[in-house]
Amino acid sequence: MNFEGLFNFLIYYLAFLSLFALIGLKFSKKYKQNSSQTQTPLKKLYKNCPCRKAVENGVMSTLCIYSAAGAFMLALSNIALMANYSKLNFITLALALVCGYIGWVLKR
Repeated sequence: MNFEGLFNFLIYYLAFLSLFALIGLKFSKKYKQNSSQTQTPLKKLYKNCPCRKAVENGVMSTLCIYSAAGAFMLALSNIALMANYSKLNFITLALALVCGYIGWVLKR
């Protein structure tokens, strides 16, 4: 069996999830800094960003951790059980570790 399409999807999914988590984390910090000030040009952007709301609610950390665990297990089992040593498996494995770390940072 060849899961190239699935691993391509997982690579894009984990990359976008990590990117949105980092954007939400940055916007959350900026929103907390700017909430004490009266008006800033980007205050509405920070206030209405769905990434920031997901980070503050804890949804983004849960999504990152569960997605990373699933992708990690899938890539590792494909490497170990099927002996499929393609680049896509190792890229997915590395992105799963990065996404899991970002989710762990967001959890704190």
